[in-house]
Amino acid sequence: MILISVIMMIMIIDDTVKMVMLIMNNIMIIIIITIIIISILIPIITITTLIPPLTTTTTTPPTPKPTPSPPPFPQLSFEQQDLLKTVADVEALANLTGLPLLDDDPRDPSAGLRIGFRSLSPPVRSRRRRQYESLPQCKPRTVVEPIEQHFDGVRAIPTCIERRICGGCCSAGRLCVATKTKTLTKKVIQLIGTSGVAPVLLNVTDDEECQCICKIKASDCTRRHQYDPDNCACRCKRSLEKEKDTCESLGRSWDFHNCKCVCNTIASKECSSGYTFDEFACGCIPAE
Repeated sequence: MILISVIMMIMIIDDTVKMVMLIMNNIMIIIIITIIIISILIPIITITTLIPPLTTTTTTPPTPKPTPSPPPFPQLSFEQQDLLKTVADVEALANLTGLPLLDDDPRDPSAGLRIGFRSLSPPVRSRRRRQYESLPQCKPRTVVEPIEQHFDGVRAIPTCIERRICGGCCSAGRLCVATKTKTLTKKVIQLIGTSGVAPVLLNVTDDEECQCICKIKASDCTRRHQYDPDNCACRCKRSLEKEKDTCESLGRSWDFHNCKCVCNTIASKECSSGYTFDEFACGCIPAE
């Protein structure tokens, strides 16, 4: 009996220990799950407290500053439009139109060269401020010419020679020509036939001084013109101003090239026998 009682007690104690161990395991699982949930919730709560609540108020965007409009291109008179043909450099254009010369903006390295409001070149990225191109000077410049081309098929060694000729750019209506020259002698070896050679002397013209001269001369003007040597042009005489005003008041056009009144009509100017077309009357009148 005692042995049976002892065995029963051992079994009861073993069951009790197993029950306690099971309870402890469950408690540990609950604690671990709680810790995991808390570790997830704490960052979420922290983030929500830092983010300000959303409001329905909207902020109006700042009003952009108006950009200054470029200066308008001035209305040119007929005389200025005629003079515009003789403009060849930047300063002359600014003086004629009255537009200011605009330098590159140092804060904007992509700005192009401009005169007044008009861009003269596409934007180019550069850290160095550019300058307006100047007019290439009319002066003697060294060129290389083939002897065979210059001396009508002469084959020689060397095949090319150097000489100076006037070159450069003049204002519109002018030509860069030589005003003083000299003759140079070039010694070369001429090739004769297929095997013959002989030393020869070639005379070439070398330009020493150059000058821009007018294409149109005073002799090219008519009796209704007066010569303008500064602009190399034939201008209508000032005595024709009254005739010009009368022409324009009648709704006709003044021909600045021929200095006379012309009709605006494009109708035929053919007249019947005994009549001639009169530009001032814009019609056929009896022939004198």
